[in-house]
Amino acid sequence: MTTATATNDSRAGTPAQADAGRPSALVMPGRAPVAPGWVFPALDRLTGARTARVAAIDTLAPGTVRLRIERPSGYSFTAGQFALLRVATPSGPDLRPLSLAGSPESELLEFATRVGASAFKQTVFGLERGDEVKVSRPMGGLRYDPGRPAVLIAGGTGITPLRSLLLSNAALSSPAPMQLLFSNRHWQWIPFRDELAEQERARENLHITWVQTSPVGTSRGANIHHGRITPELLRSRLEQLPDAVFYVGGSAAMTAEITGILRGLGVARGRIRSARQGRR
Repeated sequence: MTTATATNDSRAGTPAQADAGRPSALVMPGRAPVAPGWVFPALDRLTGARTARVAAIDTLAPGTVRLRIERPSGYSFTAGQFALLRVATPSGPDLRPLSLAGSPESELLEFATRVGASAFKQTVFGLERGDEVKVSRPMGGLRYDPGRPAVLIAGGTGITPLRSLLLSNAALSSPAPMQLLFSNRHWQWIPFRDELAEQERARENLHITWVQTSPVGTSRGANIHHGRITPELLRSRLEQLPDAVFYVGGSAAMTAEITGILRGLGVARGRIRSARQGRR
């Protein structure tokens, strides 16, 4: 679960544009929904779930899709939060917690997820513009501090809550330096890669290090680190920004590992804020 982040313009385009780059269907066995159907009316009341329509769905990278839905009236969230997204699968209603990946000021709500075999994933993969989904009230958060330097550390789709942070008005208006360490297996698999690169070019206080864990199909460049995120890499960021707050997005194993390294380097627990991912 993510418990907390293309172009800067997150509005949907025309129907033809919304379908551009749309993933083709996968035929894979689904799994049963998370609960029987009678549970969901009570869950709706508990979580403040509201109906919304799909505005667009497109491919971010091989195996990763972005879903944009119309923002319900009065829906407000802060960068780094997540919501429960519910869809109607062939086996019944199913839901997952997904990070709100877009700007808190955008007219659309954005999510990104890896393609998978579950009934939920297959249904999300097959959504079309105009289809209905349900979205809960926002939950969690990363407590972004715009007055402090920031080191953002993400793995794969763990970038989603951090992308929301980067696109927030609070971050866009902050002069504090920001560094992003973004780990992916292959260069071609990086979600939001072109958008993030453009953000780095446009913002003087943002620097990105692309971390590639696979030796196959790697790219070369001054800001590309080959291998894993190591204590030495984190120590160098701490030396550059000794007062930074560290924001971590990724799997439970990754966030635990990074947190352990940072604590070993003497970073106080209050300066480490994580958004863990789990089953989708």
